[in-house]
Amino acid sequence: MSKTPLHEKFESDKTATIAGAQEFLQSNSESQAITKEDLAKHRSNAVKFVLDRKFTEALKSLERLRDAKTGIVIHEVIQDDVPIVVRDARGALTPPTLETEAFEMQYLNAIRAGIDIATIEGKPELKEALEQKASDFILKISTQDTVKSQKELAGFLNKEIEILSTLIEDKGIPDAYIVN
Repeated sequence: MSKTPLHEKFESDKTATIAGAQEFLQSNSESQAITKEDLAKHRSNAVKFVLDRKFTEALKSLERLRDAKTGIVIHEVIQDDVPIVVRDARGALTPPTLETEAFEMQYLNAIRAGIDIATIEGKPELKEALEQKASDFILKISTQDTVKSQKELAGFLNKEIEILSTLIEDKGIPDAYIVN
């Protein structure tokens, strides 16, 4: 049985990914240390991207920040023209450090969903209001001085999501927030 072009591409990418990961591990025998500057860079990138309304990039920065706080270092390599992301977890903390990033990512995903709804419904004022909410949220959470527990963060996130749903409903989208 002959392989399809898609299957051949998959096999080629798989081979390149394995080779790239092996080459990376052989040339980097120890995991790199995460610096305070790395953390600050990921945080500032996340804030910048939200303020620029680039939510996908902001989510990527938050994911990198979360990983870095946990001791996971992200490396991007190219092997046979295939981009490979290596998540080097050799220095990862056990248990992992849990802070605000997962909650921020959930919030930004809710914002993106709201923006999709606003776009579909032809409500540019709602889109702008949601983008402003995202900016306010990221600035608020990025400048907080006190550390909240995971339970407190979950409660905070739920309140913020309820505020979003009220905003969406007030702008003419009924049943934006339904809890089963």
